[in-house]
This record gives sequence, structure tokens and C-alpha cells, in this order.
Amino acid sequence: MPSAGVGFQFNFMNAYGTKSNRQKYTDVFAGAEGESTVYSGSAVVGGEYSKSSSGGKYSPYGTETTSINLEVGFGVGRSKTQTVSISNWIKAHPQYFKVGHSSN
Repeated sequence: MPSAGVGFQFNFMNAYGTKSNRQKYTDVFAGAEGESTVYSGSAVVGGEYSKSSSGGKYSPYGTETTSINLEVGFGVGRSKTQTVSISNWIKAHPQYFKVGHSSN
């Protein structure tokens, strides 16, 4: 069911898990890229819990996010998100961002 609203959200991010080389995973922002599975619920004050996933299953390491939000309305849900790093995309596509060059 579609909805619209305005609110505030505070996110607390944490790296979790151990990589295959047995080193503790510590890169919060890299772990935030890619797929995440999110559970949320609210009734004026709400919250969300998000954890890195692949194919809908939690990853052995990545980033988990706990959020507190304040909004008008209520709801509950589960979703899958895909996060992209804009700065990495710009670095990979420099042809779109040539400053000071003119084709004339």
C-alpha cells in the first residue's frame, strides 16, 4: 500500500563478523554497500534493523544498522535494499564528470 510522510531518522552503524582470512571485519562503509535485509516498525516512534545480506540471507560479515525514527503514521515491514557508493561510481565513470573541458 503506497504511503508518504516526513520524519527524522538516526542511524547507528556497526561492522560485524570475521572474514575468511580470520580477520575481524571493520570497514563499516564498505559493508553498507550492496544488499541489506531490513526489518522495520513504527507507531509515531519506530525503528529499523538492517544487516548485510546476499540473496536474502545474512552475510557472515558486513555492516548492521540500528535506526530510531520519529514520523507521523504507523507501519511494519521487511524489505531488501541495494546501496551504491556514489563516490565509487563517479570514480568508475570519469567521462561524465570532466570539469573545464568543452567540446567546442
